[in-house]
Amino acid sequence: MLSENNYGVWTVKMKIFMRAQGVWPAVVCKEAVDEKMDQMALAAIVQAVPGAVVMTISKKETAKEA
Repeated sequence: MLSENNYGVWTVKMKIFMRAQGVWPAVVCKEAVDEKMDQMALAAIVQAVPGAVVMTISKKETAKEA
């Protein structure tokens, strides 16, 4: 879970997790990605952030935006 003091470790963990799930391209690719991949990546992000952040990123349409 992301907190005020663990952003560096959180980003490494998210990158590893998202690569393992096959959704990392949704975050880093410049071209459009498959909708399902994008939504799975967005779901992974939402599961790993506190509720206050969820409300902020709920307005984003893609994992890259989040």
